[in-house]
Amino acid sequence: MSDIKLTWNIDVLEAIAQFIVADNDVEMDAGIETLVIVSLFTDARANVDDVLPDPAGGRRGWWADSTSDKTGDSVGSKLWLHERDKLNDQLILNIQKRAQDALKWMTDEGLAKSIVVNTERLHLDSGDYSVALSVEIIKPDGKKLPYKFEGLWEGTV
Repeated sequence: MSDIKLTWNIDVLEAIAQFIVADNDVEMDAGIETLVIVSLFTDARANVDDVLPDPAGGRRGWWADSTSDKTGDSVGSKLWLHERDKLNDQLILNIQKRAQDALKWMTDEGLAKSIVVNTERLHLDSGDYSVALSVEIIKPDGKKLPYKFEGLWEGTV
């Protein structure tokens, strides 16, 4: 089964996932990179007890997550809950935990044997800082698939 291929692009004003177009057609991804990007960068619906960065903004999330309160299933991650957090050591840990939670379904479903998530603070040439998120998917056959997402939470410390 293939999905429309997404790639992480940090060469724009704000780091985003973008569709890949080649030969006037949307490129497909037979691997799991698109699944990783969707899992990490789609907003999961916040629980009623989660602290929201903007209470007026609502609990967000994919439209089908409106049933996740009952089923426990949801799409995406809660990384968005930290979009207004100060870039400090606690944020680095929170990003790592949220990413692990968002990707856990892949081991539950047997797509991955294990998943290793690391976060690091990067010092940018501008003097600002950024967060990089590294994900290594270890497939059931032992093959390792590394992914790195930069351009998260840029700002001063």
